[in-house]
Amino acid sequence: MTMEQIARLHIEKLPKGVYLATFDHIPRLVAQGRTVAETLEMARRDRQSPSKAS
Repeated sequence: MTMEQIARLHIEKLPKGVYLATFDHIPRLVAQGRTVAETLEMARRDRQSPSKAS
């Protein structure tokens, strides 16, 4: 059985047309993508492997 935690995040569209996701309680963890869906997927992947965020 796979368990996934829920984390609150903010997604904003940057001037160059990419999206940036930042997490409320994990200041150093950010994700960027070309679409909202891609940004969410990157955020999910990066949240599961926090060693990439250091």
